[in-house]
Amino acid sequence: MIKDLFLTKLFGYNCYKSNKLNLNEIKKIQRPFFLTIKSKSKLNIKNNQSMRISLISKQINFKKKVLKEENNLIKCRKAKSSDKKNILKIAQNSPSVSRFLIDKTISKTFKKNYKKEWILNYFRKKRGDNLLLACLNKTIYGFILLIKKKNQVIIDQIIVDKRYVKKKVGTSLINYLSKLYFNNGKLTITAGTSIDNHIAKKFYVKNGFKKFGAHFIYHLKFVK
Repeated sequence: MIKDLFLTKLFGYNCYKSNKLNLNEIKKIQRPFFLTIKSKSKLNIKNNQSMRISLISKQINFKKKVLKEENNLIKCRKAKSSDKKNILKIAQNSPSVSRFLIDKTISKTFKKNYKKEWILNYFRKKRGDNLLLACLNKTIYGFILLIKKKNQVIIDQIIVDKRYVKKKVGTSLINYLSKLYFNNGKLTITAGTSIDNHIAKKFYVKNGFKKFGAHFIYHLKFVK
Protein backbone atom coordinates (compact mmCIF):
# COMPACT_ATOMS: atom_id res chain seq x y z
CA MET A 1 0.00 0.00 0.00
CA ILE A 2 1.38 3.40 -0.99
CA LYS A 3 0.11 6.93 -0.48
CA ASP A 4 -1.62 8.62 -3.42
CA LEU A 5 -0.37 12.19 -3.19
CA PHE A 6 -2.58 13.48 -6.02
CA LEU A 7 -5.83 12.26 -4.45
CA THR A 8 -4.69 13.20 -0.94
CA LYS A 9 -4.38 16.82 -2.05
CA LEU A 10 -7.77 16.85 -3.79
CA PHE A 11 -9.74 15.05 -1.07
CA GLY A 12 -8.05 16.85 1.80
CA TYR A 13 -7.31 13.63 3.73
CA ASN A 14 -5.05 10.61 3.30
CA CYS A 15 -5.56 8.50 0.18
CA TYR A 16 -3.80 5.26 -0.68
CA LYS A 17 -3.56 2.71 -3.49
CA SER A 18 -2.87 -1.01 -3.43
CA ASN A 19 -3.07 -4.09 -5.65
CA LYS A 20 -4.59 -6.30 -2.96
CA LEU A 21 -7.04 -6.28 -0.06
CA ASN A 22 -5.11 -6.45 3.20
CA LEU A 23 -7.54 -6.15 6.12
CA ASN A 24 -4.79 -5.93 8.74
CA GLU A 25 -3.19 -2.97 6.95
CA ILE A 26 -6.54 -1.25 6.47
CA LYS A 27 -7.45 -1.49 10.15
CA LYS A 28 -4.27 0.43 11.03
CA ILE A 29 -5.04 3.40 8.75
CA GLN A 30 -6.11 6.55 10.53
CA ARG A 31 -9.60 7.78 9.59
CA PRO A 32 -10.69 9.46 7.37
CA PHE A 33 -9.07 7.82 4.34
CA PHE A 34 -9.73 6.75 0.76
CA LEU A 35 -8.24 3.57 -0.72
CA THR A 36 -8.10 2.44 -4.34
CA ILE A 37 -7.57 -1.29 -4.88
CA LYS A 38 -6.64 -2.53 -8.36
CA SER A 39 -6.94 -6.30 -8.31
CA LYS A 40 -6.37 -8.80 -11.13
CA SER A 41 -9.06 -11.03 -9.63
CA LYS A 42 -12.50 -10.20 -8.31
CA LEU A 43 -12.65 -9.71 -4.55
CA ASN A 44 -15.25 -11.34 -2.32
CA ILE A 45 -16.65 -8.10 -0.95
CA LYS A 46 -19.82 -9.75 0.40
CA ASN A 47 -17.76 -11.12 3.28
CA ASN A 48 -16.38 -7.64 4.01
CA GLN A 49 -19.50 -5.46 3.95
CA SER A 50 -18.45 -3.70 7.14
CA MET A 51 -15.40 -2.32 5.25
CA ARG A 52 -17.59 -0.40 2.75
CA ILE A 53 -15.75 -1.74 -0.26
CA SER A 54 -17.36 -0.96 -3.63
CA LEU A 55 -16.57 -2.45 -7.02
CA ILE A 56 -16.39 0.63 -9.24
CA SER A 57 -15.22 -0.61 -12.61
CA LYS A 58 -13.27 -3.15 -14.60
CA GLN A 59 -10.32 -1.70 -16.51
CA ILE A 60 -9.26 -3.20 -19.84
CA ASN A 61 -5.58 -2.83 -20.75
CA PHE A 62 -4.29 -2.34 -24.28
CA LYS A 63 -0.84 -2.32 -25.87
CA LYS A 64 0.64 -1.67 -29.28
CA LYS A 65 4.07 -2.63 -30.57
CA VAL A 66 5.13 0.17 -32.91
CA LEU A 67 6.85 -1.47 -35.88
CA LYS A 68 6.85 1.51 -38.24
CA GLU A 69 6.35 5.25 -38.20
CA GLU A 70 2.91 6.51 -39.25
CA ASN A 71 2.02 9.93 -40.64
CA ASN A 72 -0.21 12.08 -38.48
CA LEU A 73 -3.14 13.48 -40.47
CA ILE A 74 -3.42 16.60 -38.32
CA LYS A 75 -0.48 18.76 -37.30
CA CYS A 76 0.83 17.86 -33.84
CA ARG A 77 3.38 19.42 -31.50
CA LYS A 78 4.53 19.50 -27.90
CA ALA A 79 2.51 21.64 -25.50
CA LYS A 80 3.80 25.00 -24.27
CA SER A 81 2.95 26.92 -21.11
CA SER A 82 0.90 29.34 -23.20
CA ASP A 83 -1.41 26.43 -24.19
CA LYS A 84 -2.44 25.73 -20.59
CA LYS A 85 -5.68 27.72 -20.56
CA ASN A 86 -7.04 26.11 -23.75
CA ILE A 87 -5.99 22.61 -22.69
CA LEU A 88 -7.77 22.97 -19.35
CA LYS A 89 -10.91 24.19 -21.10
CA ILE A 90 -10.98 21.06 -23.29
CA ALA A 91 -10.34 18.80 -20.29
CA GLN A 92 -13.17 20.38 -18.32
CA ASN A 93 -15.75 20.37 -21.12
CA SER A 94 -15.11 17.00 -22.75
CA PRO A 95 -17.17 14.00 -21.56
CA SER A 96 -15.38 11.03 -20.03
CA VAL A 97 -15.97 7.64 -18.43
CA SER A 98 -14.03 7.72 -15.17
CA ARG A 99 -14.04 5.69 -11.97
CA PHE A 100 -14.43 8.96 -10.08
CA LEU A 101 -17.58 9.84 -12.01
CA ILE A 102 -19.04 6.37 -11.44
CA ASP A 103 -18.50 6.47 -7.65
CA LYS A 104 -21.63 8.07 -6.16
CA THR A 105 -19.90 8.74 -2.82
CA ILE A 106 -17.48 11.24 -4.39
CA SER A 107 -18.53 14.89 -4.29
CA LYS A 108 -19.60 16.90 -7.34
CA THR A 109 -16.83 19.41 -6.59
CA PHE A 110 -14.17 16.72 -6.87
CA LYS A 111 -15.70 15.35 -10.08
CA LYS A 112 -15.69 18.82 -11.59
CA ASN A 113 -12.07 19.61 -10.73
CA TYR A 114 -10.04 16.40 -10.85
CA LYS A 115 -9.27 16.47 -14.62
CA LYS A 116 -8.17 20.10 -14.34
CA GLU A 117 -5.80 19.27 -11.47
CA TRP A 118 -4.52 16.19 -13.33
CA ILE A 119 -3.43 18.36 -16.28
CA LEU A 120 -2.11 21.17 -14.07
CA ASN A 121 0.21 18.65 -12.41
CA TYR A 122 1.99 18.24 -15.75
CA PHE A 123 2.73 21.98 -15.86
CA ARG A 124 3.81 21.79 -12.21
CA LYS A 125 6.21 18.98 -13.24
CA LYS A 126 4.48 16.54 -10.89
CA ARG A 127 2.96 14.13 -13.42
CA GLY A 128 3.73 12.98 -16.94
CA ASP A 129 6.80 13.26 -19.17
CA ASN A 130 5.24 14.86 -22.23
CA LEU A 131 2.03 16.54 -23.33
CA LEU A 132 1.31 16.47 -27.06
CA LEU A 133 -1.29 18.49 -28.95
CA ALA A 134 -3.17 18.13 -32.22
CA CYS A 135 -3.85 21.63 -33.45
CA LEU A 136 -4.18 24.11 -36.29
CA ASN A 137 -2.78 27.58 -35.64
CA LYS A 138 -4.14 28.47 -32.18
CA THR A 139 -7.00 25.95 -32.20
CA ILE A 140 -6.28 22.83 -30.13
CA TYR A 141 -8.29 19.79 -31.21
CA GLY A 142 -7.09 17.40 -28.52
CA PHE A 143 -4.14 16.31 -26.41
CA ILE A 144 -2.38 13.26 -25.02
CA LEU A 145 -0.50 13.10 -21.70
CA LEU A 146 2.30 10.54 -21.60
CA ILE A 147 4.46 8.73 -19.07
CA LYS A 148 7.74 7.36 -20.47
CA LYS A 149 9.41 4.22 -19.08
CA LYS A 150 12.42 3.01 -21.11
CA ASN A 151 10.93 1.59 -24.33
CA GLN A 152 7.35 1.95 -23.10
CA VAL A 153 5.03 4.94 -23.34
CA ILE A 154 1.93 4.93 -21.14
CA ILE A 155 -1.09 6.97 -22.22
CA ASP A 156 -2.08 8.73 -19.01
CA GLN A 157 -4.82 10.85 -20.57
CA ILE A 158 -6.09 11.29 -24.12
CA ILE A 159 -8.86 13.84 -24.62
CA VAL A 160 -10.36 15.20 -27.83
CA ASP A 161 -12.41 18.39 -27.95
CA LYS A 162 -16.02 17.24 -28.36
CA ARG A 163 -16.33 19.50 -31.44
CA TYR A 164 -13.66 17.48 -33.26
CA VAL A 165 -14.58 13.90 -32.36
CA LYS A 166 -14.29 11.45 -35.32
CA LYS A 167 -11.92 13.85 -37.13
CA LYS A 168 -8.80 11.63 -36.82
CA VAL A 169 -7.52 13.72 -33.88
CA GLY A 170 -6.82 10.77 -31.58
CA THR A 171 -5.21 8.76 -34.40
CA SER A 172 -2.96 11.71 -35.30
CA LEU A 173 -1.82 11.99 -31.68
CA ILE A 174 -1.02 8.25 -31.51
CA ASN A 175 0.93 8.46 -34.80
CA TYR A 176 2.82 11.54 -33.63
CA LEU A 177 3.92 9.97 -30.35
CA SER A 178 4.92 6.83 -32.31
CA LYS A 179 7.26 8.90 -34.48
CA LEU A 180 8.57 10.84 -31.52
CA TYR A 181 9.58 7.73 -29.56
CA PHE A 182 9.91 5.15 -32.38
CA ASN A 183 13.39 3.87 -31.41
CA ASN A 184 13.78 1.42 -34.32
CA GLY A 185 10.73 -0.70 -33.53
CA LYS A 186 11.41 -1.12 -29.82
CA LEU A 187 8.54 1.10 -28.67
CA THR A 188 5.43 -0.26 -26.94
CA ILE A 189 2.46 2.00 -26.17
CA THR A 190 0.10 0.97 -23.37
CA ALA A 191 -3.25 2.32 -22.24
CA GLY A 192 -6.16 1.42 -20.02
CA THR A 193 -9.85 2.25 -20.12
CA SER A 194 -13.08 1.27 -18.41
CA ILE A 195 -14.94 -1.73 -19.78
CA ASP A 196 -17.92 0.63 -20.14
CA ASN A 197 -15.98 3.07 -22.34
CA HIS A 198 -17.00 1.54 -25.65
CA ILE A 199 -15.75 4.50 -27.70
CA ALA A 200 -12.24 4.23 -26.24
CA LYS A 201 -12.11 0.45 -26.67
CA LYS A 202 -13.12 0.74 -30.31
CA PHE A 203 -10.55 3.52 -30.83
CA TYR A 204 -7.65 1.48 -29.48
CA VAL A 205 -8.52 -1.61 -31.52
CA LYS A 206 -8.92 0.51 -34.67
CA ASN A 207 -5.44 1.97 -34.09
CA GLY A 208 -3.71 -1.39 -33.81
CA PHE A 209 -3.80 -1.99 -30.05
CA LYS A 210 -4.33 -5.46 -28.59
CA LYS A 211 -5.97 -6.36 -25.28
CA PHE A 212 -3.51 -7.75 -22.76
CA GLY A 213 -5.39 -8.17 -19.52
CA ALA A 214 -7.67 -6.41 -17.11
CA HIS A 215 -8.13 -5.59 -13.44
CA PHE A 216 -10.98 -4.71 -11.12
CA ILE A 217 -11.05 -1.30 -9.44
CA TYR A 218 -12.45 -1.02 -5.92
CA HIS A 219 -12.92 2.04 -3.72
CA LEU A 220 -12.89 1.89 0.06
CA LYS A 221 -13.85 5.12 1.80
CA PHE A 222 -13.90 5.88 5.51
CA VAL A 223 -14.84 9.46 6.34
CA LYS A 224 -15.71 8.98 10.02
